[in-house]
Amino acid sequence: MKKFLSVLLVAGVVGLVSAQSSASNATHDDVSKLSVAVKAGLNYDFVMPKGNFGSSLGTLLPGISLDYNFNPIFGMGVDFSMLSYNRSIDHGKTNDLTVYSSVNLSNLFSPVRTSNKLNFYGNLGGGLGWYSYKMDDGNTNNATSPLMTYGLLAEYSLSRNLALGLEGQYRFYMDFDDNVGVAPINGLGVDGAVAAVSLRYKFGGKNTKHTRNMCM
Repeated sequence: MKKFLSVLLVAGVVGLVSAQSSASNATHDDVSKLSVAVKAGLNYDFVMPKGNFGSSLGTLLPGISLDYNFNPIFGMGVDFSMLSYNRSIDHGKTNDLTVYSSVNLSNLFSPVRTSNKLNFYGNLGGGLGWYSYKMDDGNTNNATSPLMTYGLLAEYSLSRNLALGLEGQYRFYMDFDDNVGVAPINGLGVDGAVAAVSLRYKFGGKNTKHTRNMCM
């Protein structure tokens, strides 16, 4: 229930911001809106057979996302992440491609601030995960699953073009099943959590503003 309410809250905020975006675009059409981020971190996932902490702990390396911020509040992006598990023996991995919406919560709830270097974002998205795992008998199982993601990102601007981020994310895989050696723990799918650091480059010249550097 808590997970459902969290997703519902973020989706509601996205809908509210989408309704306001057309008015904001008229003011900010002359600024840069595109950025790219690379990230790495740790993940804990329940897509492993005989799931225990050691076998389910793995890495996110690398991850890359391309973001387009329509205005200082609302943006969208595409993310590709390579997640691996069970680093001590033959391991499994999932390569996830997602499309997501992003809301600048700092600008939404505190549009007038003395500094806009630190911003918090709420992200909600979905896509596909390509999963594989090498079993004890040497065979490799593969599967494709729809997935949903939601999370929070704190990002601090180091300069006009660079920003350092810390992200916490929850992932929900819908179709991983016994074909890849794991039964859904909740009857619907399996879950995973990701913690990552990121470095973002915001495209634009020396005299060009970027939407991620702006308050409303």
